[in-house]
Amino acid sequence: MLNKRAFLDRFAKRFNYVRVFNPGDALAALGKSPDIVVDVGVRNGTPWLYRTFADSRFLLIDPQRGGAELLKVAPRNFEFVNCGLGAAPDTLILNEQGGKSTVLQRTALTQEDVDTTYEIQLDTLDNVLDRFPQGNIGIKIDTEGFELEVMRGLTRHLHRVQFILAEVSVKNRFENSYTFAEFMDLMASKGLRFYNVANLARPQGRSFFDCIFLQHEDPLFS
Repeated sequence: MLNKRAFLDRFAKRFNYVRVFNPGDALAALGKSPDIVVDVGVRNGTPWLYRTFADSRFLLIDPQRGGAELLKVAPRNFEFVNCGLGAAPDTLILNEQGGKSTVLQRTALTQEDVDTTYEIQLDTLDNVLDRFPQGNIGIKIDTEGFELEVMRGLTRHLHRVQFILAEVSVKNRFENSYTFAEFMDLMASKGLRFYNVANLARPQGRSFFDCIFLQHEDPLFS
């Protein structure tokens, strides 16, 4: 008789589920080969992303003091841009909290101590991508509740995007942040369509999901 673990392993294999999930697996399954991968919200680095697209050129974007010197893991071929991203060029105050730094105020649900605060410069994703006018793009966004504003700053280069992986809030993690429905509406207005999640569900619900979006007419929807 199978024990519980063996049963779940057999069930997962039969129906093409996974027991241990790596976001890179979900991206690799897309079969995309972006020329440029943009990692928005880097801090120490995103190892699974760099392994998944080892042959791509990377654009790493993060506003924290120290910039590229904070990287513990980096892709082979990359350029680092030390700024934040938003709907328009601006300046904001960053609450420094290591890998969970944010320009927003946290709610009681995710409250953590702030190490320090300082002013950062914001640009738009469009403006940063102007440096790379050629090639298909894959984008990962993890900006602790500011993902909607980052996406508002992407218009001119939308036609080049193969996929976007965004950490999308479900619960009220930040004050005056977006809802899950608002994020989905914005993506739809930009011709992008939800395709998959890159993390596992939990019985008690998640405070966010890493959501994969593709162009509305991507063949993977057929």
